Amino acid sequence: GESVNQKENKLVHKGRRTSIKFILRPGIGDFIKRISGKLEIIIYTTLESFQAKDILEVFGSAVRGLDTLIDRGICSIIGDLSVKELKVFSNRNPEKMIIMDNLAYWPLNLTNVLPVPPFKGDPDE
Repeated sequence: GESVNQKENKLVHKGRRTSIKFILRPGIGDFIKRISGKLEIIIYTTLESFQAKDILEVFGSAVRGLDTLIDRGICSIIGDLSVKELKVFSNRNPEKMIIMDNLAYWPLNLTNVLPVPPFKGDPDE
């Protein structure tokens, strides 16, 4: 079978079928499995909705209790960059939230970000 680290997905978007391959950061599948059930896992992405839902399919068997998927439609736009903001979590205390992501996507919540460098697809990263 296919692993959580690489999967080819068939998508239907605007009436046409496309193939998209996700290459995930090495170790992310194991990391998600370890924290799943211990912490709330929220996937907040700048991808479009149809692409974001495909992420869940990739992680499906690895993630127990995934509560929330937030896509580009909820992002704010600053200049030409889609940015993410903690204000979308109005029912959670931002002081108790840790974000693991590229700093560039969180210019308004830098104190909550544990910076993760962008993944370029190199399996040795």
